[in-house]
Amino acid sequence: MIAHSVSLAIAAALYALGLYFAFESYVVSDELMKAVNRELAVWSYGLVFTFLGGWSALAHAGVLKEPRPLDIFSVFYGMVLIATFIAAGRRGMLKVR
Repeated sequence: MIAHSVSLAIAAALYALGLYFAFESYVVSDELMKAVNRELAVWSYGLVFTFLGGWSALAHAGVLKEPRPLDIFSVFYGMVLIATFIAAGRRGMLKVR
């Protein structure tokens, strides 16, 4: 097992590295990719809000168990993946040419 402090330090370093590369890729993106990124952000926010908000409301009503931290983390990444397909599909980027 890895100590909590070591795993937290590794995670923080990897998040910082990911943030750096995300920023750098956004800076060198063309207008189409910047527009897709903006649309992706809107779809991601809406999906996460709807899914986690609905799950939380159902958990508050006692219908479901409350989301655990790892569930919330996974939902963020899952909804971003779904939003990526939505944003790309709306612009015709998934069609075979």
